[in-house]
Amino acid sequence: MRSAIGIGVLLLAFLVLAGPARAGDLRIGVRVGETGVALRGGQITALTSSDGSPAGPTLAGESWGVELAAYRARAGQYTSSWLARAAARALGETGYPALVSREGETWVVATPPQPRAEAAAELAAALAQAGFATRVDLGRYPDAGAPGFRLLTAEGAGLVLLSKLDVTGAEVEGRAYRGSLEIARSPATGLLQAVNAVAGEDYLRGVVPHEMPAGWPLEALKAQAVAARTYAAANRGRHAAAGFDLCAGVHCQVYGGRAVEHERTDRAVAATAGLILTYGGTPINAVFHAHAGGHTDSSQAIWGWSAPYLPGVSTTGEKPLPWRLYVTRAGLEAALESRLRAAAPALAGGSGGIRGLLPALHTAAGRVKELEIQAARGVARLSGNALREALGVGVFRSTLFQPVALLETRFGPPGAPVLTYARWPSAAEATLELISLPLGDSSPVPFGLTPGWAWPAGFFFLGDGFGHGVGMSQWGAREMALAGRSAELILASFYPGAVLTAAR
Repeated sequence: MRSAIGIGVLLLAFLVLAGPARAGDLRIGVRVGETGVALRGGQITALTSSDGSPAGPTLAGESWGVELAAYRARAGQYTSSWLARAAARALGETGYPALVSREGETWVVATPPQPRAEAAAELAAALAQAGFATRVDLGRYPDAGAPGFRLLTAEGAGLVLLSKLDVTGAEVEGRAYRGSLEIARSPATGLLQAVNAVAGEDYLRGVVPHEMPAGWPLEALKAQAVAARTYAAANRGRHAAAGFDLCAGVHCQVYGGRAVEHERTDRAVAATAGLILTYGGTPINAVFHAHAGGHTDSSQAIWGWSAPYLPGVSTTGEKPLPWRLYVTRAGLEAALESRLRAAAPALAGGSGGIRGLLPALHTAAGRVKELEIQAARGVARLSGNALREALGVGVFRSTLFQPVALLETRFGPPGAPVLTYARWPSAAEATLELISLPLGDSSPVPFGLTPGWAWPAGFFFLGDGFGHGVGMSQWGAREMALAGRSAELILASFYPGAVLTAAR
């Protein structure tokens, strides 16, 4: 993998060999419960008490955990469990969640723990107004007001109040990780967070199988490994304010730890060990997405910033990946309420009466860059990305779409339903295009409709592709690999001008 796009050498702390936590390890924020974390097995390597003094290392129990030192609003204390459960049901009927816990010979009904006293006090006031005798306390523990969390059921440490805990070899909420884990309260939110300190190559073993199916061609997997390694190198420190480098979700790269590792993706990581993409001697922002819908777009077109190695390119051989989403008019108005309030305050509030969605500006590849929203009280413009985020990027798969308004349902012989739509191809066209799409074997029923009085029941979004459409298309990489292209050629196609560099 060296001849086509050049080879260089770059020193990067990212590529530390596997082993105990060390300065060069990546710090990955992994998802855990915000007020409590369940753990299994492992060894606690360091404890730091709430006053900052270290405590001795200890072995953890088979099943153990930690709990946020938090405030809660108590709704009552009962001498029998059935009375407590009845009170919890009554509390739930008022719209407030309730937990039942045993304390000595009594059962306490309380709200879930809150990280701040003010939030618990507000809950307590609301419960008191609803007729419950409440008070605010500091969890089950008299010392839980300290800025830390409680270690539960660990051997020899059952009463320790902590500010930080380091552990190796433990399953965290059912998932195993290489390297070590640090559990502490987030400096950003005050809630619990877990940070996995892991060597760069071990991190990739938990990323590549999450980002690309392990059964795909090896050359595609190798291209994904290089892209993921490069992305991590370029974006390290993205979440520095929260105390870690990268998150484990789609905001950065999906990371599943040891639990998702696979022999084939391990091979891809090992075969490309130390290889990243650079431009001008710096790791590139090697973004990628699932499916381009036939053509990628430039970073300038989608995000407004230019990178010479991220132009729009054709994804030759990529098969279509069509998708369809239906949203009621009321649902669309609710989803867009806050964005309409910012973009055009006159359209927000109550029913804006959305009549039409008109793609007003497209990218070179055909993605909707701007959308004109026609409503009862005026017109607003919204970006295609904003619409996708409002409706959910998991179901609204891309901005390569066409909106189609559902006007009414008619019936044609022999009585099968016919969905009749109006499509707005572009903002420049003033008239509606009426389309009748039969279901089953029925014939379309033509009809006339005055465009000015068209009040759609909802909108279909008919699209292609999946993801933002910039950088490497994973399905495109798959098709190129099936056609016999190497990982090096795949990367050169999607990141033209980037140099394949050996980091060590």
